[in-house]
Amino acid sequence: MTRDRRNFPRYRLKEGVLVTSRHVLGPVLNLGLGGMCFEYFDGEHLDKETLNLGIFFGQEQLLLTDIRSATVYDITLEQTEGFLPLRRKRRAIRFLDLTPGQRQAIRNLLSAHTMGPA
Repeated sequence: MTRDRRNFPRYRLKEGVLVTSRHVLGPVLNLGLGGMCFEYFDGEHLDKETLNLGIFFGQEQLLLTDIRSATVYDITLEQTEGFLPLRRKRRAIRFLDLTPGQRQAIRNLLSAHTMGPA
């Protein structure tokens, strides 16, 4: 049996919460105070170890920026062929040094827009 090493529980989110960065836009699958998991289409410009991310949720007019994170895992789900080959990937990250404001915004999002434990 594998031990879960997370310090904070993760929760599945309702549709519409996106991760953003200079090179990434994709749906957030689960979120907690310690990190999150999201899907995206891979480009060659994405740093494999650390990212400076944002969380966007238009329904609540929420935009968190400058969230420092470290990659826990990054896996390929599928790869397309053709003129513009793309890889759909899933990445789990852990947050590094959240500010008090970022922590509170994540708590607010979790209290109102989750569908249960991940």
